[in-house]
Amino acid sequence: MLFLDEAPEYERRVLDALRQPLESGELVIHRSAGTAAYPARFQLVLAANPCPCGKASGKGLDCTCTPMMRRRYLARMSGPLLDRVDIQLQVERVSLADFGQAGAEEDTASVARRVRDARARQVERLQCFGLETNSQVPGRILRGELRLVPAATRILDQSLERGCLPPEGTTASYGWPGPSRTWGTGRCRTQTTSDRHWACGRLRRPRYDKPQGTERT
Repeated sequence: MLFLDEAPEYERRVLDALRQPLESGELVIHRSAGTAAYPARFQLVLAANPCPCGKASGKGLDCTCTPMMRRRYLARMSGPLLDRVDIQLQVERVSLADFGQAGAEEDTASVARRVRDARARQVERLQCFGLETNSQVPGRILRGELRLVPAATRILDQSLERGCLPPEGTTASYGWPGPSRTWGTGRCRTQTTSDRHWACGRLRRPRYDKPQGTERT
C-alpha cells in the first residue's frame, strides 16, 4: 500500500508518474543505455484537504481561501490520475452531535474476517480465469466472458453518456465491487442489479448521480 497524505502538496508531475504503474502494475524506467521494468502492483490511498487552509469542510465559515485557490489546489490531482482511483469519498467534519451518539463498533478481528471472506470469494469466482483478485481482471474479460446484461448496466451507460463517469470508471464499476457469480458449464457467469452499480458509481465519483427517469431495482 502507498499512502500519500496531503496529496495536493506533491508536485503534479510526481502524482502523474503514478498513472502508468497503477494501470500496468509495472514501473518502467527508460535510460539511454536501455529500459528496465520493475514490479509495482500496489494499492494507492490519497488523502487531501478540501482547500489549502483545510477549513472548507462543513459550512466553511472559517476558510480563508478564495474559490480560485481551492480549484487550483485540488487541480494538482489530475483527472487521469483520479480516473484510476476506484473509491472517492468526501469525509465531512464530525459534529458534536456525532460525538454524543452511541453506536456499535467493529473490532479488528471482525473486519479482518470480512476481508478474508471477500478475498476467498474472489479466488473462487476467478479461478476459471487463472486470477485471484478483482484488480487483476482485464477489460477484455469484463467485456467478454463476464459481460453483464444491458439491464444491469443501464444506469452506468447513461451516466457515461452524460459525462458523469469516465470510460475508465465504467470499466471498474462493471467489474466491482464483487457482483455475485454463479457457476454454469464450467464458466463464471454474472448476476447483479443496476442498484449495485449505482452504488459503485457513487463510490467512484462524488458527482456521480442516478440519471433522471431511472429506477433502482
